[in-house]
Amino acid sequence: MHQEAHKTRWLVLHGPLIFPARLAVILKDIVPVASSTVQVHDAFLSFDVPGVPFLEPAHANVLVKGFNDDGEWSSKTDGEKGLDREGEAYKRWVWARCSPGVDFAGSLPRELEGVAYELAEDDVETVVSRALKFLPSSVPTVLVPVRASRFELGDVTRSLGEVSADIIVAQPETPTAGLQPSRDYHMLILRGAFLNVLSQPYLAQLTILRPMDLSPPAKARTARLYRLLLVPSFLLFYLPSRILGPVWAQLGALLFGRGAPALRALERLSRGTAGSGYWNDLAK
Repeated sequence: MHQEAHKTRWLVLHGPLIFPARLAVILKDIVPVASSTVQVHDAFLSFDVPGVPFLEPAHANVLVKGFNDDGEWSSKTDGEKGLDREGEAYKRWVWARCSPGVDFAGSLPRELEGVAYELAEDDVETVVSRALKFLPSSVPTVLVPVRASRFELGDVTRSLGEVSADIIVAQPETPTAGLQPSRDYHMLILRGAFLNVLSQPYLAQLTILRPMDLSPPAKARTARLYRLLLVPSFLLFYLPSRILGPVWAQLGALLFGRGAPALRALERLSRGTAGSGYWNDLAK
C-alpha cells in the first residue's frame, strides 16, 4: 500500500529576503523539497511601502498586475483597463514605484526575479511568519498566487518549466511612488540577487537604481566610495546587457555559473554555517 504523498506549495522569496543571512533565519530548520531561481510573470519589484524618514525611507514590495496596480492610470470601465496596461500612462505609473531615482526609460521594468522554494504544506506558514519579521509590523500582508518560470542559474532564456506559487505582498495604507531605499537596503538587495545568481539583465536593472543619500555633507567621501563600488557592477552587468542583450545573459551564465559552487562555499565559510542557506543543492 503506497503512502500518500505529502502536499507541497511553492513560495517565492525575493529582494532583501534572499540576502543569505536573512535566508538563514527564514529557512533555519526547514528543508525545502526543491528550489530554483525564478522569474515571476506580471510582477515587479517595487518600493512603495513607506518606512522611517531619514532612517529607512522605503521597503521593497511586489507590484502584481491585476492585484495591486490600480491607480490614476486606469480607466473608469473594467473593459478598458486591459488596454491601458499597454499604454505609456501605466508604464510611467509602474516605473515611478519600481525604479527609484531613475528617469523613465519608456518601458516597464523587468519582471521580478527571486528564488522559489517547494515546501511541505505545514512549513509554508512557518517560513512566511519568519519572512514577515523583516517587513514593517504595522503593514498588513497577503499571499498572492502567481505564475513563475524556473530557469537555470543566471539565464532566464534556459527555462526549467513553470510553477504556480505564492508570493508575499504588503498592503500599505498609502502606497507611495518615488520612494528611494537607503544605501544599505539597496546593497542588501544587490548582494542577495548576485549571490543567488539571478539573470544578468535583472542584476543590471538593480545596479542602476539610485538609493536615497542619507549622509550629511561630512560623509561625502563615503558617498563617492559607494558609487565607486557600483562601477564594476555597472560595467559588468548594465552596459553589456544593454549592448548585447540575451547574448550577454547566456555568456554571463556560462562564466559565472561555473564559479557559483565556489562562491556559495565561500559564503558558507564566511557565515560559519552548514548548507547554502539560499540554494537547495540536493534537490535536482
